[in-house]
This record gives sequence, C-alpha cells and structure tokens, in this order.
Amino acid sequence: LISGDRGGNVARCWDLSEGGAEPVVYETADCIYYSSHFHPSKTAALMGTGNGTVFWEPLTGAKPRVIEDWPEKWCFGVALTPDGELAVSSSNTGNISVRNLSTLEQVWQTTMGTVMSLAINPSGTEIVVGTSLQSDAFTVVDLRSGKTVSKIPTLQGAMVACGAFSPDETQIATGLDTAKVLIWDAPGMKRAQEARDTLPSDANAGVAAMP
Repeated sequence: LISGDRGGNVARCWDLSEGGAEPVVYETADCIYYSSHFHPSKTAALMGTGNGTVFWEPLTGAKPRVIEDWPEKWCFGVALTPDGELAVSSSNTGNISVRNLSTLEQVWQTTMGTVMSLAINPSGTEIVVGTSLQSDAFTVVDLRSGKTVSKIPTLQGAMVACGAFSPDETQIATGLDTAKVLIWDAPGMKRAQEARDTLPSDANAGVAAMP
C-alpha cells in the first residue's frame, strides 16, 4: 500500500502482510503527493505529485524518479493499464498525456479543464475523465486513439471528483462534489441510479467498484 502526505511531503509504502511493519519511507522537500497507482509487477508505482509524474520502486531502496516534462509540475492524477503498458497523467493546466511506460513515447495528448479524476476500465481500453468543466463533466475516452467514446455535458453545476468502472464494464460510478454518487449504464451513458452519501460530507473523495 502506498500513501502520500500532502502536508508533510512524505510518501510511504506499507507491507500489509507484515501486520503493521515499519513502512518504506521517502521524504522530499517542496513536494505534495496527490495520487498513486501500483504497477502490475507489484514492485513499482506511478505517483502524481507537485513535482510532476514520479516513478518509484520502493522495495529496491531507490529514490523516486521524476519523469521530466510529463506533465509539467502539479500532476493531479495518474493511472496505469492492467498490463502496465500505458500510463496516463493529468496536470492542473488540463493536459492529459498517455505514454508507453517502457519507452516514455507519447501515444496522445489533449487538453480539458482541470482534471479531477482518472479511471481506466479493467480491459485497459477506455478511461473515464472527470473535469471541472461544466461543458464536459466527465468523458469516456478510447485509450489508444484519444477519441471521445461518450460524455455527459453537464451535471447541474456539479463537478466529477472521482470515477470507477464496474468489473464487467457495463456501468460507471461517478462521485460528485455535491456528495452524490451517480451510476451510469455504459455505453450510452444513461443514468441507472443515484445514491447520496449517508456520511456528513460535502463532497466525494473517491469511489471504487468491488472486483
């Protein structure tokens, strides 16, 4: 398990099989950690930080490596395909970049509003992008071509803070900053159901589908 500290500039890697053993810790100055995604090899992770997109192999003892110019600083979100071939990162300027993780060759890049969330489907063919734009609240994009598959143009002033595909890829869950969770049928993006948080919260920080 990897956890990031926005205030203390510390990233920790925890071995849960050891029942609370001391974590592998990496600390750096002037860096805020926003997101992380383990590589399928289980030995490395991609992290979104205030210094950009970072690749970390904590079990080797190596320090995290900033991938230069991918994107510029303030990488809010990262995601990896299940096979670890492609990686996606997003910046506070709205840039979304997809690269081959082995060669770092860019597959495609586009610009949206401030990207609030990234989630890749289990088959690694599509990604759902939640943004701050009222014109494109969230968009499903083909991961290989960058073409839009479907999108929801507006959610009555709400922003999509997080998203997740169901394991069979027939539905998408979106968490809004209004404390609502909306479930959509895919493809077609027709609303299937709606749920409101029962906890005293003003926004959703994350949603996840059970495997």
